[in-house]
Amino acid sequence: MIRAIGRALLWVLCGVAGSLSILIVTNGVLDLRDYPRIQSGGQVFTDFWDRGYVRATGTWVFEDDTKQAFPRQTTEIECYRDEKECRSAQAEIASNMLTVHSDRFPIASWDSQSIVYVSRDPMCVSYTYTVSRSTQRITGQRQPKPSSSSNASCAPFEQRTFNLSLRDGFLVWQQLQSDNQKMILPIMYATLGVWWAFIIYRMSRSVRRAAAIGRVAAS
Repeated sequence: MIRAIGRALLWVLCGVAGSLSILIVTNGVLDLRDYPRIQSGGQVFTDFWDRGYVRATGTWVFEDDTKQAFPRQTTEIECYRDEKECRSAQAEIASNMLTVHSDRFPIASWDSQSIVYVSRDPMCVSYTYTVSRSTQRITGQRQPKPSSSSNASCAPFEQRTFNLSLRDGFLVWQQLQSDNQKMILPIMYATLGVWWAFIIYRMSRSVRRAAAIGRVAAS
């Protein structure tokens, strides 16, 4: 019986050691998939609206839980009424590569409450952005161009309208981290469950074997 208890304790130690190994591997996977922290933003600075200058920073997010191809990005936008133009600079990480690109958008309208600017170049889709003075937010809408349905090069683009908004990058980063954990942690818990089921099976087997030997010895 003492030997059986010793074996059971040994299996418990193996279970603890294996659990620690699973936790270490899980943390390593989470670190490899970790998202760089995105700076805060998502707000429009309107102090110089009447003087013809508006600035905003944030991270573009598709509404209605539509997944973005490259969610790890941050954008800075500056609008100049006299130049009738909004300038956008965006840094994003795609396929573990950091890229930066800038765009210039013509302003379609600028009044006391809103600014509307549009995209120039996209061949398959068009973008219309609205800056709201009252809410201090920027929203956008991506629409397929009429000619895109017959253009073979536009096949990768979905033929529907998407709504966008410029949000706080830090909150976007937190959500990305949470989504990452929701995918990895269930695998870790399942692995721990299987591991401990094996440990309990081996412990019970050792105890049964010791009991059987004891009965044989007693008879």
